[in-house]
Amino acid sequence: MNKKINKKTKKKKQVVNKMTFTWKAPAKPTVTFLKDTPLSEFEKIVEERIEKTKHLMLVKAKEYVRNNDRFHNFNRTAEMNRETPTRALHGMLSKHLVSYLDILDDIDKGKMPSEEIVNEKFGDIIVYFHLQEALIKTKIDKNKEDINSLIRKIEQNKNDKR
Repeated sequence: MNKKINKKTKKKKQVVNKMTFTWKAPAKPTVTFLKDTPLSEFEKIVEERIEKTKHLMLVKAKEYVRNNDRFHNFNRTAEMNRETPTRALHGMLSKHLVSYLDILDDIDKGKMPSEEIVNEKFGDIIVYFHLQEALIKTKIDKNKEDINSLIRKIEQNKNDKR
């Protein structure tokens, strides 16, 4: 599969199995805040969460990555439980989702969680969703590679028979 970008039109061309598809790359979203404009409370919370998530992903990577495999724990758990890595990750995420629901139940009863607990639970859930997205997209890419490899083999077989 070849990808080429026309610098004048900023359109990408992709050649797949001798067919060409052309599409324009979507504009990248940008978020800019004026330096002299104070952030709203909501914007501060979002900015802090983004920074905390980046930090947490780096810290957790040091703890969990083995042999350069970001998904080591999910792959290993999947083997142990005879399930897919995406299901293994979901099982681990479920523990955090139950804790999140418990927080909501406590709030309904008038018991407020500490800010530390909120930071921890939301941070963990967000990281798990990032990991799940990456794991799924990795599987999609692998599937595309497998299909393209199969197509090449079929075409090679046809050429060999001629």
